[in-house]
Formats: sequence, C-alpha cells, structure tokens
Amino acid sequence: MSVKITSLEIQNIKRIKCVEIDLAGDSLIVGGKNCQGKTSILDTIMWTLLGDRYKPDNFKRTGSLGKASSKIELSNGLIVERKGKNGTLKIIDPDGKKNLTAVRSEIDTWAKKHKIKLTWRNAFNVQPIPQQNN
Repeated sequence: MSVKITSLEIQNIKRIKCVEIDLAGDSLIVGGKNCQGKTSILDTIMWTLLGDRYKPDNFKRTGSLGKASSKIELSNGLIVERKGKNGTLKIIDPDGKKNLTAVRSEIDTWAKKHKIKLTWRNAFNVQPIPQQNN
C-alpha cells in the first residue's frame, strides 16, 4: 500500500510563518529565491514524519511569538502533528481503526523503500478523534 501526503500545514518553523499546501496531484514542485523556505518545507516533512533525528537546527522561526507546529495528512487517513518547543508528536486516526503496530508498519515500509533507518521509541500516540455531539 502506497501512502502519500495529501496536505501539509506549517507554522513558525525555520523560514515559514504559515503555509497550507493541498497535494491533489502526484507531485509537488517547490521553487523560489534563496532563503524563502524551500528547504524549510522539506525539513519539516522529514522531522514531522521521521522524528527528532531529523529535527532541523533552530527549528522555530526567528522572532515568532507563536508556537512552532506542523500537520501532515496522509492518504491512509492518518494525521501526524508536531507542536511546541519540544515538537510533541501526535498521530490521529480519524476512524479509530489503526493501531500502533499498523502505523509503525506503514512508516517502516516507507522508510525502507527510501533507505531511511528508523529507531523506534515509545513516541507514537495513536488516538481517535473524539465524536462531536450536534
């Protein structure tokens, strides 16, 4: 099963104040002048999905008063978030059907395909989104 990023939100990380990207196609081309945030987007994706080993140096945007945060929605329905100065990780399963083993397996498969070695710790917290009463 191939898992793709379907949307990305970044706030106050490196050179990015706030950006939301919807990825409806098969690829994304990021262009711009030097020091505009191209690498910040890639660094944020790596850190959000793969952990502190890939956390950028000085990740919080210089001069920002708000918290650094990132949110990635995946084609398998999972939402991966990092927030705050410690980059607390949260994985949300909107359907409440995925368990930690399934999440790790999917991430491990992706990492192996891209030749990335992961070291797992008890960092993942899979939670269903609470039902809202209308």
